[in-house]
Amino acid sequence: MEEPLPALSEERFEACRQTLLAEGITDLMAISLQTREHNFGVLLFPHAERGMFGSSNLRLLTGLSLQIALTLENYVVMHEAQRRTKEYELLTEIGQAVSSHLNQDEVLRTVQVELGQIFDTSTFYIAFQEEDEIRFELEIEGGIVFPKRSRGSATDSPSISSKPENRC
Repeated sequence: MEEPLPALSEERFEACRQTLLAEGITDLMAISLQTREHNFGVLLFPHAERGMFGSSNLRLLTGLSLQIALTLENYVVMHEAQRRTKEYELLTEIGQAVSSHLNQDEVLRTVQVELGQIFDTSTFYIAFQEEDEIRFELEIEGGIVFPKRSRGSATDSPSISSKPENRC
């Protein structure tokens, strides 16, 4: 092609074209790596002469691209399943840890520590609302545990959050 592909700006197309020409590549075949769920990208096959790929080679390359795309899809599915399994295992551990403690402070600290395996809990709080008062039973900011405190209500439900709270 002598003009930019729809996916590239004119400058990027020209830079790519000049790079390929500098390497003696005058022709390029691109085969999509996609499945129903994902578009992983393309396989690029540069070559120096036209007509290098016959119909049987094209069918072979198409089959190869489908196999690669399915392999990538299987990897994504497996990775997501492993992540979910780890999260379920962690929730089970949290449940076991909570049920093994009778002291509320130990339970809340255990919840914070276990959730720290999934996301950053260096700034974290657990608060309860009772009528017009919010009680911060566990508050950690920058890894430092603060004493329990309470303030007037601005929300309407118990909360667990990892967002920083303005200290009053």
